[in-house]
Amino acid sequence: MPFTPFHFGPALFIGMLFYSFVNVPAFFIASVILDLEPLAVLIFDLDYPLHGFMHTYLGSLLVAISLGIILTITFRKAPKIGTFLEKISFFGKNDMKHNVATAISGVWLHIFLDSFLYTDIQPFYPFSINPFYKMLSFTAVYGVCVLAFLVGLPLYGFRWYRSQKENYINKQLKK
Repeated sequence: MPFTPFHFGPALFIGMLFYSFVNVPAFFIASVILDLEPLAVLIFDLDYPLHGFMHTYLGSLLVAISLGIILTITFRKAPKIGTFLEKISFFGKNDMKHNVATAISGVWLHIFLDSFLYTDIQPFYPFSINPFYKMLSFTAVYGVCVLAFLVGLPLYGFRWYRSQKENYINKQLKK
């Protein structure tokens, strides 16, 4: 999808459903990071497919592992970032294993959604097949993304309200 905004819908919905098992910020970043590839192709006018190696399950796996490691180190070395993200996003698990697994889930969700839309995606590289292409229309894929966002947003609101209420109760009990 062109430069990521639609990927936030499924990321929000799935992140809120599984927030206690995943690192939600890692999931959000992973769901959009692959679009740096087509952005670079367009900005630098590269002689390279818009959706190249990073838009394969194999290539995105390398991106996800790197992302999981970088995020784990970042959250450990800069705890203020982790604390801020925890307050706004229900951080979930924050260790190397969960961050890498979360990043893999996010990039593979991205590949799966894009596989329905673009002719140049070869998700199963080195095999040059894309069995998902045109199984769903642009309208259907974008519709699912928008619907996921519209359902995920109130889930986020509910989880945020509940966490604020729990924090308030815990502060009152400590007094």
